[in-house]
Amino acid sequence: MLIVGLSIALAALLVVAAGVFGIKHFTSRHQPPAQAQQVEESALRQVPGDGQPLKFGGTALYDACSVITIDQLTGLGVSLNAKAGVTHEHLDGDIPPDAALAQSAADSASYCTYTLSNGNSLSVSVRQTPFNTAADLAFLQTGGTRRPGTPRSEDSLSLIQWNDAESTTQHIDVWKPDLLINVYIDTYNPGPYGAMDVQTFATALEPLVKSAISKGPTAPMRHVYSGLLGKVKSPCEAMSRTAFRQSFPAHSGEAAMTEGTFYPAASSRGPEWEGQISCERHNIVPNGDLNKAEYRELHVSLSVRENEQAATEHNTLLCGLTSRPDIADVVAVTPSVGTGRTCMLRIGSDWTLQFQLGHVGVSIRGPLAENPTQDERRELLVPAAQAIAEAGLIR
Repeated sequence: MLIVGLSIALAALLVVAAGVFGIKHFTSRHQPPAQAQQVEESALRQVPGDGQPLKFGGTALYDACSVITIDQLTGLGVSLNAKAGVTHEHLDGDIPPDAALAQSAADSASYCTYTLSNGNSLSVSVRQTPFNTAADLAFLQTGGTRRPGTPRSEDSLSLIQWNDAESTTQHIDVWKPDLLINVYIDTYNPGPYGAMDVQTFATALEPLVKSAISKGPTAPMRHVYSGLLGKVKSPCEAMSRTAFRQSFPAHSGEAAMTEGTFYPAASSRGPEWEGQISCERHNIVPNGDLNKAEYRELHVSLSVRENEQAATEHNTLLCGLTSRPDIADVVAVTPSVGTGRTCMLRIGSDWTLQFQLGHVGVSIRGPLAENPTQDERRELLVPAAQAIAEAGLIR
């Protein structure tokens, strides 16, 4: 019974670690929404990206979080859910023509998700050639067989708004020959969206999408924090291309696609907890994650505490159970990485690597796999952890 009790306690501790590694965007937007909480003061803000738009094979890419921004939502009277992250997927640099390999129809050149105060999510997806093939883009522009109605033409664009009752989603599709922008508004909860119903909200968003297309591609939006979180590197800086290559030295494809998650406000888990940010990085290979032989990804989560003592206490809480040989879900890693204990934690059927760097707790996990062993995961994840520790996390 003691072992069962400890296992239950450990499972509770791992909720944080399990929660930070989101399911990929084309499935996560149809998960049950988080409990709504009005955002009153947020440490997170968006800043337009510096410099020129990123290029894929010489073609400048649109950025999803620049199509619809937090400030624009605020201007419409629509606020965010403080307990759910803003997710932003984009390239972290130009991809030369010889490495610009077309991705699957399910993959977006850029993706952005906001969870609104009513618990429903708003997602923006950008698909364009040559990131997606011309054939895939043309098929997606037709809406397949599920989209009712007839598109209208406005300002040299095709546009349609429609409701998918099966997925409880309101859609806005806007396109031109080499570009498709989809906006998805979940309708699990009845709303409202500010003072609007979902159709009125979607209609208010249409001019923002058209304006973003007219403006042209831009550098990726940056998500920055004030205070202590602002002094910590972005999670996708932490999980750098260098760190990725330490774990996957032999795999092809530019390790250039990143998906960061940024929480609008600190959690109520305790006064010593400042916030949590995370990132997934993967390589660019033909057909994206459908290419099981070549596709690889790594996830990192940074749990930022107000001081090193608070981080050490949390690190000890997670990794301290390694002193109990009867608890098989926590295995010590030696030599340790960083400034605290290092351990492997089993979450479900997989293992994550946990370590500490100053006042930041770090969790890393690898690509989805069927029942990987602890040794396999440790050998994969430790090289990336060592690279992150060597580069540091403080700006």
